[in-house]
Amino acid sequence: MFIEGYKLEKHKFPVCQNPGCEQGKKFGQVPDLKYSLDWRLDAAMCAEADQARRKEWRKWAARQQQKRQTAEIDYSTITNNLRGNSRTSTEEMEARQKHQAVLSEINALCVD
Repeated sequence: MFIEGYKLEKHKFPVCQNPGCEQGKKFGQVPDLKYSLDWRLDAAMCAEADQARRKEWRKWAARQQQKRQTAEIDYSTITNNLRGNSRTSTEEMEARQKHQAVLSEINALCVD
């Protein structure tokens, strides 16, 4: 950490003093928190902490992207028949007829 010996459960919560940071200002406007905040951080420490957090976030995001790219895809549902058993020849013929009927309807709509 940037504050030697700092313990969150023991010490006041440090507020960012980085000139571009608006979050610290919001904390200071809450009356109950006013005396529970540590305003001693200077802008350089806040900027250093911000850069460290952003670097950690970029590493985390890269690891997550790598996990997504290398994730194993379960193809078992593609190769297995979800019905549990195959169609009979009659069912297969009915399915093909229904399929042809739908394709004919689509073709008719496209021609008009």
